[in-house]
Amino acid sequence: VDRTSFRKLYPKKIPAPMSTIATNGGAKAKDTSPTVGSATMMRTMPAIPGRRPEEEGLYSDALLAYDYFSKKHAALSVMGRSVGSGVATYVASQRKVEKLILVTPFDTLANVARIHYPFLPVALLLRDGYDSAGRGNRITADTLIVASKDDEIVPIALSKHLADTLIHATVEFAELSEVGHNTIQLHPAYGKIITDFMRR
Repeated sequence: VDRTSFRKLYPKKIPAPMSTIATNGGAKAKDTSPTVGSATMMRTMPAIPGRRPEEEGLYSDALLAYDYFSKKHAALSVMGRSVGSGVATYVASQRKVEKLILVTPFDTLANVARIHYPFLPVALLLRDGYDSAGRGNRITADTLIVASKDDEIVPIALSKHLADTLIHATVEFAELSEVGHNTIQLHPAYGKIITDFMRR
């Protein structure tokens, strides 16, 4: 996606103030998280048969979105869910981000794969890394991590390990329960946790 194409995608005025760029995960994870005083541009991973989103392409698109909206707004926050958290941490490691929200994040995609496929050499098979932990020390934005101890896809231990790598950021960790990876937004406290964080 080049700048011309991006403007064609978003030709109309964005509701002001636009302050949050959100990167979603898989198609099943439908999320309409509140963003206080802001509009949200969702970059959702496409579920297109025969086509997979490339990691570097998602990074490039996210930086393009950031650079586009940063010309219109003094401060931007970034939110990422699931695989989208890997894109969000990349942006936060490359650009000045006001606040960073990570929902059901993992440290590396390889560690998630090892848990589900312990009998496979996942490091050799994976084409994408989404190594959020590897860039954790380059992130300085105030960060909220929302995870569930009942997440059946990303064990909460991986979210906690990611939090430990954010050594230069102030991290708030919200641990929920009785909700899964694709239903975490249904927890009664989910919206309030994010709203309160954005208001501080």
